[in-house]
Amino acid sequence: MAWDLLFIIDLTFMAILLLPQMLAWIYSDDRPDTSHDPGKSRRRAWRVWIWFTAGTLAAWLLTKAASYPFRLWVAALVSLILAAIIFLPAMNRWGFRVTRARWCQAGTIVALAYLFSCAWAHHAALLRAKSFADHRHIEIRRMGALPIPPSLLDWGDAVRSPDGIYEAQFDLRTPGPPDFRFVPDSPPDPFIARAFSLPNVKLYWNFARFPSIDSFVQGRDHIIELGENRFAAGRRRSPQPFTYQVIFDAAGNLIQQGWLTNGMPGRRMRQMVPQPPTPQSPKRSP
Repeated sequence: MAWDLLFIIDLTFMAILLLPQMLAWIYSDDRPDTSHDPGKSRRRAWRVWIWFTAGTLAAWLLTKAASYPFRLWVAALVSLILAAIIFLPAMNRWGFRVTRARWCQAGTIVALAYLFSCAWAHHAALLRAKSFADHRHIEIRRMGALPIPPSLLDWGDAVRSPDGIYEAQFDLRTPGPPDFRFVPDSPPDPFIARAFSLPNVKLYWNFARFPSIDSFVQGRDHIIELGENRFAAGRRRSPQPFTYQVIFDAAGNLIQQGWLTNGMPGRRMRQMVPQPPTPQSPKRSP
């Protein structure tokens, strides 16, 4: 069971965990007989601020490449906040009077508060998905609220129905219901039924959270693509991450199956392992 409280790589949560360790390294010393060197602590503070600012800029570049809502001015604001957290303890040398244990305890409290805030935001986002499905009388097969970086206020709702996926991305501060869009599955056909008889396809369908079904003809082949739609950003008929493809010939014989690769940065597909032809004809859907 997925809680969906944090994104796969939540940089804010990582910073909350790491910053107390860095502040303890800058300002505290477990040896009571050692005098603190302000110059040494100042150099450490500058190094930590540069490291975290570089990480913030890297996060901005990554989220921009993935089309997530992270503005450059937000990255600048985060850098300023980090500077305040890192350098303010040097005023009146009060940071030197805080023990390493106290820094870590403070970090634990902030981390727990952040997790509780994420849980509240997840609950609020899930209620919007449930309200939408109830209002439209949609049969819910799967439903989830998924965090979107970098803010805990940005979420994506997904509702899996029998014939497709309803999805929306929104900020919890935005009033009113989210604007859901519908990503339909391809209509049932014998090739989809044949694909779902394969063990690998069954495993993928049970593992993926919000998979979509795309059935189309390319040349003389019939192709079934199963895509993890929450990573697709609305793209269809183009490589995307975590896409499993099954290829049949016109008679319904399995030609090959496997994963598409380079979904986000490129358009190339890894050569899949060929499958021996089977004499079976495509099964008719019941």
